[in-house]
Amino acid sequence: MTTSPWDPAHVRARLAWTMQEAIQPAALIVDDTGFLKDGDASACVSRQYTGTAGKVTNCQAGVSLHLADDHASAAIDWRLFLPASWDPSSPQADAAKLARRVQFWLSNLPSGTPLTTLVRLAKLRWRIEHDYREMKQALGLANFEGRTWNGWHHHVTLVSAAHAFCTLQRLARAPKEAAPD
Repeated sequence: MTTSPWDPAHVRARLAWTMQEAIQPAALIVDDTGFLKDGDASACVSRQYTGTAGKVTNCQAGVSLHLADDHASAAIDWRLFLPASWDPSSPQADAAKLARRVQFWLSNLPSGTPLTTLVRLAKLRWRIEHDYREMKQALGLANFEGRTWNGWHHHVTLVSAAHAFCTLQRLARAPKEAAPD
């Protein structure tokens, strides 16, 4: 997993194209999840806040990009967050401090978008919590014991592909809308 030569970005690009067609997303959602760690030898492990534990603890933080609609969602890209303790001069260090203090929504919708539409789209973020739960509990997202940057990205990519397969199976079994008379 850690030394395999395949490029996870290429797999995730194919995954994104496939899932975009299947889901027809109404939103792109950026979120993060924590990967609790006992030691500090793995890439980007640091004492930092994670919602996974609800406190500051030793963990890695993964930032993910999801396609989402009312009926389905899929993680299509990942990056391992680089904490300030690994590179204090990084511009990410200041951005991370700000982001942890100010939760926000970003939209490119027209200013006249009805509030009900904004609320419906904002609630799509909760689909991502369901994705994380399924990927961690059923598909092994939180079970990677490797230590490398590449290994972590390979692992989350394979879990995302497995989750996408499960999502496609659910969509195939979903009742089809009735044809108009």
